[in-house]
Amino acid sequence: ALPIFQRLVSSLAILSGNDCWLIDITSDFSYQLRMIETELNGAPRISGIFVSHAHMGHYMGLFELGLEVMNTHAIPVYVMGKMKSFLENNAPFTQLLELNNIRLLVLQDNYPIDIFKDVKIIPFQVPHRNEYSETVGYHIQSSRQSVLYIPDIDSWDGWDTNINQLIKESDIALLDGTFYVKTELPNRDLSAIPHPS
Repeated sequence: ALPIFQRLVSSLAILSGNDCWLIDITSDFSYQLRMIETELNGAPRISGIFVSHAHMGHYMGLFELGLEVMNTHAIPVYVMGKMKSFLENNAPFTQLLELNNIRLLVLQDNYPIDIFKDVKIIPFQVPHRNEYSETVGYHIQSSRQSVLYIPDIDSWDGWDTNINQLIKESDIALLDGTFYVKTELPNRDLSAIPHPS
């Protein structure tokens, strides 16, 4: 059982009936899947996964989709171009592709993807340590509400977009809150792991 106050790596689930779209698939995916199953009173149909970038916490749950665990079939995984190359060129992710557990679909900056009814997801690039891939945040929009999701960014000041305006335009804003103060990690150079306070 999952302890009531356990903190998990951030991820979003968007549900419509039994269909489930994920934004990021984390190393805590097995716990998060149980939370979704509890919400739905049954197993979801994973209709798509949107990955924000190639830092461990955001895509490691893909392993759960492979032969030795769920052995899924052709789950759409939406990624930017460099993230696609990263997954195509690094084992064991290559096995997920070879066995058709997942199929990669390329996102374009600020280009909406319709997921159901009037709901769309719009990726947008943000500045963040892009060693292996681009980094994106997401707008999730319907005719009634909008959610802004930015799990990682270097700083608000280093971005050419006004975060305050984006917040005003959103009903819900879920933003990078990795550090409260820069002294949280003793013996670590926080300039090497930039996040806004």
